[in-house]
Amino acid sequence: MRTTALHEQFADLLRSLSPEAGLGELFREIVRDVWKRRHGEAQELRARVAELEASERELTEAYAVKGAIDESAYTALLADYRTAASEARVELDRFSKDDLDEEAFGTAVTAPIFGWLGSPQVAEVEMVTPWGFEPQSPG
Repeated sequence: MRTTALHEQFADLLRSLSPEAGLGELFREIVRDVWKRRHGEAQELRARVAELEASERELTEAYAVKGAIDESAYTALLADYRTAASEARVELDRFSKDDLDEEAFGTAVTAPIFGWLGSPQVAEVEMVTPWGFEPQSPG
């Protein structure tokens, strides 16, 4: 089989694997919708933590300042509030680790080392270049 025929077959294969027009934008919108939903969930968790902390302060005031509840009720309720707040913080920490920064949404930045290396100097070949299909970054 001739090299040019093989290259044409390979190019045809690559064209057949290319996504249809508009799918890229659809994918981006789906990812953005998921991001917005997760961001909303994180905001709800932050509000829940703040609510539990406020309830804990009110409970402590009711027990220590006003004497409105006895020690056993205070201890049980305080433990419940602290457990719920701790669980909400753990869940919120999971969102933080997923990096919900919309400004960072997009293609990952290529490590600088690849730009420093530059394009390899190779003689003219009729096959795929040794550095792959990706366009070389200006270096």
